[in-house]
Amino acid sequence: MKTSFGALCTAIAALTTVTLLPATANAAIISVNDKAGFLATSGATSATGAIPIAGASLASLTAGSVTFSQVAANSLNFSLDWTTRIAGNQFAINGLEDLDVDFGGNIFSFGFDFVEPENDPSVNAPFVDSTFAISLCDDGVCFETLQFSVANDIAAFVGVISTSPFDKVFIREIIGGIENEFFGEFYTSTAPPPEIPLPLAAPLFLVGLAGLSSVARRRKRATIRD
Repeated sequence: MKTSFGALCTAIAALTTVTLLPATANAAIISVNDKAGFLATSGATSATGAIPIAGASLASLTAGSVTFSQVAANSLNFSLDWTTRIAGNQFAINGLEDLDVDFGGNIFSFGFDFVEPENDPSVNAPFVDSTFAISLCDDGVCFETLQFSVANDIAAFVGVISTSPFDKVFIREIIGGIENEFFGEFYTSTAPPPEIPLPLAAPLFLVGLAGLSSVARRRKRATIRD
């Protein structure tokens, strides 16, 4: 038995205690901490490759096919291997963790390694438990916004699958402070989401969403303005 993407989101929301309220069937955050499950489901592969050590105060940086850009007065910090929670290097943001991400072409899925330290080293400011918004945008128009927060001091993985293509995302820290969070490799897929057999879908969502507080909300289509 198979289910559509929208029906799958609704079914899984009913099965879990996690707040997951997709107002439309366009997109959903489907994975935290189940990186292997997300990659297998979406077909995503590393788009950045290993995160480079490139500088402590950058306006933008391109890694692989992905370009990261600063927002407002913030700058990007690619100067350290910030945490041992995830393999390889990571990058931080000098200021609020706001980030523009350009994928260089249309994709349907993306995900990234992520750590929010609370008691780990390198917090570097009074800790605030953060909530983030991800806006999916295509050709200058943002069509969906989703919110997420993750458990602290763990290796998290946040993944998004959309039935509509997008070429850029805005990540915004809507609750939080200037303490650090760390971003690792980004993964993308250009393939539309498959229909997922129901017996396999529920365990994927149940495991992947453990510890996640997420809300998916529809946002009116709006032209991107600088």
